[in-house]
Amino acid sequence: MASGSPAWWRERVLQTPRKRGEPVGDGMTTVVRSTIGAAALLAIAGAAAARPNPSEAAAPALDVASSVQRLGAESFADREEASEALHSALGALRAGGSASQWPEIERRLVQEVSREGASPEARARVLSALRRLFFESSRGAIGISFAQRQPNGPEVLIQQVHKGFPAGDAGLLVPGDVILDIDGVPISGSIDFTSATRRMVCSRDPGEVVTITVQRRTEPEGPGDGVEQLTIDVPLGSFDALLRPDFDRAQQIGLDALEAAWQVRLERLGGAAGDDGLTTGAPGGGLGEAARPARATRMDRARLRLAGDAPGANEAALTEWFNAGDRVAMSRPSEALGLARVIQRGGAPGLRPMVVGEQEAAGNPRRQLLTAIEQEMERRTLNANRLRMLLQRDGVTPAQRARMQAQSQQELEAVNQLRQQIADLTREIEAEREFLQRRAIERP
Repeated sequence: MASGSPAWWRERVLQTPRKRGEPVGDGMTTVVRSTIGAAALLAIAGAAAARPNPSEAAAPALDVASSVQRLGAESFADREEASEALHSALGALRAGGSASQWPEIERRLVQEVSREGASPEARARVLSALRRLFFESSRGAIGISFAQRQPNGPEVLIQQVHKGFPAGDAGLLVPGDVILDIDGVPISGSIDFTSATRRMVCSRDPGEVVTITVQRRTEPEGPGDGVEQLTIDVPLGSFDALLRPDFDRAQQIGLDALEAAWQVRLERLGGAAGDDGLTTGAPGGGLGEAARPARATRMDRARLRLAGDAPGANEAALTEWFNAGDRVAMSRPSEALGLARVIQRGGAPGLRPMVVGEQEAAGNPRRQLLTAIEQEMERRTLNANRLRMLLQRDGVTPAQRARMQAQSQQELEAVNQLRQQIADLTREIEAEREFLQRRAIERP
C-alpha cells in the first residue's frame, strides 16, 4: 500500500502508551455456441444429481432482513454479537450443502445493506464478513497451462488441460485452443490473460461458470484448413488443486490479486467496488521501533493534548492533538487535519512511540471494522461534497436541485451516524488497550 494513501494514514493512528460470432482467418470459420458444457456436466455429475444432498437439505435458512436488522442494535455489544453470529452462520452455509446457493445469499445480503436507509455500519459489517469468507475459501480455476501463440503476439495458446477440472474431464477445452476472451473481456497476450484470470476467474467459486471464447482448428494444419470459433460455458474447478506444497492460497494467487478479485465479485453482486474499505498491508508489515508518520484523526481529540516542541508546525493546531513533551514535525500542512511526524514521545521517556500497523489491524476485528467505518464515512463525505459542488453549477433544474439536496442530506445524516459509531467503537478499543496494558504491567 502506498504510504501516501488515506488508508495508510488511517491504519497508523497515534496511540499514547499509557492510554490505548465473427469470421477469422481465411473466412472459412464457423461460429458455434457450444452445448457440450451442459451435457458433459450432466454426465459427470449424474449420479450425484440423482441423490439429494443431506447436508443441503439440513442447511438452515438465513433470514437476511433480520440478520441485518440486528446489526443496527442500540448497544455496541449487541452489534458485535450479531456480527459474529452472522459470520458464523454464513460460514456454516458456505461450508455446508448450501454452497450452490452461496452467490444468491451473497447477492441478497449486499442488496439488503445497499438499499436506501440501510445503516452504514451494518453495510460495513456485512461486507467485512463476506470479504473475510471470500479470502478464507477456495477460489475458482479453469485448470489449464498456457503460453503465447507467437512471441510477443496477442494470442494465448492452451498447452495443457489438467485432470480433475471440468474443462479437461468434460473435454470442453483442448490443447491447441487459442483463447480470445473470458466473460466477454478480450484477452491480449499471456500477461493480460494471467491478470484477467486472477481477477475474473478467482472472483468466482469452484462450480461457478465462466464463458470462454476460443479459436479451434477443425483439421490438422495444412493449406485451407478450417477454424472454428467456439463460445463455451466452462464450470470452474478449485484453485487449491493447483497449489504448490510450500505455498498457501494467498501466496500463490497474491494478496493484490485476491483483493482485485473481491472487488470484481462485489461489483457483480451489486455493490460498488471499493466500498468495503478493508484494505490492509501484507502480513508481517508491522512498523518497528522507529517513529513513523501518522495521522491524528478527530477521534483522538479527547485524549491527545499539547505538543511542547513542534518546529515548523502550526502550534495552535497541534495543541489539540498531542501530549505535553512530544516533539513533532509537520508534513503536508495544507491538508485539512494535517500530518505530523513524531520525533520523540514525551511524558514517559522509557516508552517508545506506539502506532497501529497492518499486522495489529489485521489481527483485531474491532480495528478492521473501525477502518471500514472510517472509509465509509470518507466515501459519504466525498459524495456530499460532490453533490454540493454540482448544486453550484449553472443550468441545474429545480427537480434536479431538489433531488441532489435530498441526496446530500442523506449523505450528511449517514456521516453523523458513522461519526457516532466511530466514537463508540474507539471507546471499546481504548478500554481493551488499557486492560491489556494494565495486565502487562501487573504481570510478574
